Amino acid sequence: MQWHPAARILIAGQAPGQKAHDAAKPFADASGERLRQWLGITAEQFYNPKLVAILPMGFCFPGRGKSGDLPPRPEC
Repeated sequence: MQWHPAARILIAGQAPGQKAHDAAKPFADASGERLRQWLGITAEQFYNPKLVAILPMGFCFPGRGKSGDLPPRPEC
């Protein structure tokens, strides 16, 4: 995902959940809907790189562990 230096909001996110991973789009799941509600912005605004920069900390779904998601894998 591209970002623009004029973006006033930076979202730093951990590895995506399975739905966002499958969609190949960050926050394309219920957590993204909730986040956009909290921010009071539309999906169109959220995915506009001139408004919101999205910085991934992991690039793929790491899989499930005993008590939640596994940590991000090195290749991601």
